[in-house]
Amino acid sequence: MAFLHRLVNGGGHLDREYAAGTKRLDVLIRWPYPGPDGERRMQREAMELKVWRAGKDDPLPDGLAQLDG
Repeated sequence: MAFLHRLVNGGGHLDREYAAGTKRLDVLIRWPYPGPDGERRMQREAMELKVWRAGKDDPLPDGLAQLDG
């Protein structure tokens, strides 16, 4: 998280949603940039962070489905 905070310190935003008890964290990074017409636009990058534990199923398919939905 410290890396992401440093990334957005130049004017971006870091939105976090903790899902207590579900072992996951959703992150949305919003970063302003000037569009081709000079208007202020907002780039958005979403991340679904999950814990990968030994002996458990791979969480990747569930995370991709959540981001796609």
